[in-house]
Amino acid sequence: ENVTFAEGATIVPNGAFVGCADLISVTLPDTMITIGEDAFYDCISLESINIPDSVTAINGYAFYNCSSLTTITIPQNVTSLGYSNGYWYSDNGAFSMCSSLKTVTFNAYNCEIKNKEFYGCPVKTLNIGPGVKSFPKFSSVETVTFAEGATKVPSEAFSNCARLNTVDLPDTIKRIEYNAFYNCDSLLSFEIPENVVYIGDNAFYDCDALAEISIPETVNQVEWYAFAYCDNLSVLNFNAKNCSVNSNSFYQCPIKTLNVGAGVNKLPTIRTLETVAFAEGATKVPNNAFLSCTELTTVNLPDSIETIGNNAFKGCTGLTSITIPNSVTTID
Repeated sequence: ENVTFAEGATIVPNGAFVGCADLISVTLPDTMITIGEDAFYDCISLESINIPDSVTAINGYAFYNCSSLTTITIPQNVTSLGYSNGYWYSDNGAFSMCSSLKTVTFNAYNCEIKNKEFYGCPVKTLNIGPGVKSFPKFSSVETVTFAEGATKVPSEAFSNCARLNTVDLPDTIKRIEYNAFYNCDSLLSFEIPENVVYIGDNAFYDCDALAEISIPETVNQVEWYAFAYCDNLSVLNFNAKNCSVNSNSFYQCPIKTLNVGAGVNKLPTIRTLETVAFAEGATKVPNNAFLSCTELTTVNLPDSIETIGNNAFKGCTGLTSITIPNSVTTID
């Protein structure tokens, strides 16, 4: 039922505990380096195992069908999950068919990923350590947390994760790469950390449940179709002070309300706007800011506004009235 390896042991041999149906717990020492192929294959009662930080390889089928395992932590030095006898297992990886595995903490810095490592595992919660460059994709994941120290959300990290509804990012995140949350239909809300500078192509493309988003002041680039086809995105809080925004960044988003932060020099092109509010401290309505926004009916300008830029409200045929503050000195 219980197995303990002595200090100094470096390997769990291939097939060591195949079919040990009564094995419940395993203790490995800090000297362990390799968990061999089929080591715990079909150990259906195995509930817990602590994989030491010293481990670098977890070989093919090592935990196949460990159906009582509910949580696992992949330590920082692991470089492979399923490599055996000189090749990768093409269909099933180290933790395949662990039918109760719901939580994975992934701390491996430089692990080669084939996306079959957790085949058939109904993982709901994913915790990602700092410095992790890539990690397996879990189509069943619902909650994701990046640890403090993480600096980016990798490209295509959660694309087509239709059940993902909660993402917690630390303030150390600086980049959200292309396709990171592509087609995450259940993502109801998302807080972009204050230190993010880059949002890549299609990063939030077709996130249909997303109703409101805030772009922090540090963002300097929002790429092509970053938020395109977010069919329920109705509120945009735009605080980026010096941001290059692609003309299609919010393509086909039915945004009705735009809240503009102080110090914003350029705004995205959004033709569906009905209400615009500038924050106290804003000094200028940028050139062409609301050009041809025919549905715009309400504009709130603070007493700090000094300049209304060229063509700022040109073609706003639905705008019947606007109060220009006494602070305004220039209307271009």
